Amino acid sequence: MALEFQVKTTGEVTSEEITGLMRLFELVFRKPCPEDLFQRKFGRSHLGRSVHSLMFLDGELIGAFSAIPVRYK
Repeated sequence: MALEFQVKTTGEVTSEEITGLMRLFELVFRKPCPEDLFQRKFGRSHLGRSVHSLMFLDGELIGAFSAIPVRYK
């Protein structure tokens, strides 16, 4: 078993990884996450991107942590 971690911004995440992230979202939260929601949620921060820590096991996305930067006043 090969465990791998990658950190990418929203613009660096591949379409295959986005599909995996949407599938994980649906499994965890039991509601759909279509790609347009993914883009709105993670691509429209004040920086125009978010940061995603991706966890792979033998090449399959098995977990993720995403941070959405926000501007504080």
